[in-house]
This record gives sequence, C-alpha cells and structure tokens, in this order.
Amino acid sequence: MPEISGLGLLTWVYPPGLVDGVVAACGRTEQRRRLLPARLVVNFVLGLALFSPAP
Repeated sequence: MPEISGLGLLTWVYPPGLVDGVVAACGRTEQRRRLLPARLVVNFVLGLALFSPAP
C-alpha cells in the first residue's frame, strides 16, 4: 500500500470512477458545472466522517 493519507487515501480507496458511478446511480448527477463537483463533495463528506476527532 502506498504511503498516503487524508484525501489521497480516500481517492485511492474510492476511485473517481466509482464515486461518479454511485452519484449517477443515486440520480444526483450535476445539471451544470460548479466550483465544487459532486465527486469532491462526496469525498469531503467521507473525510468529515472518517477523520473526525469525535467518537
């Protein structure tokens, strides 16, 4: 396993194609281009949940 952490670890475990597929399967694809695409929002929320200091 490569020496990565944080967001790099999330993108290694959950590749962009997988995240895009899940977003599309949920019917939440983007209607127009935004500054923060759906893929990054998913990674951000996963990071909040996984790397939170709260138990």
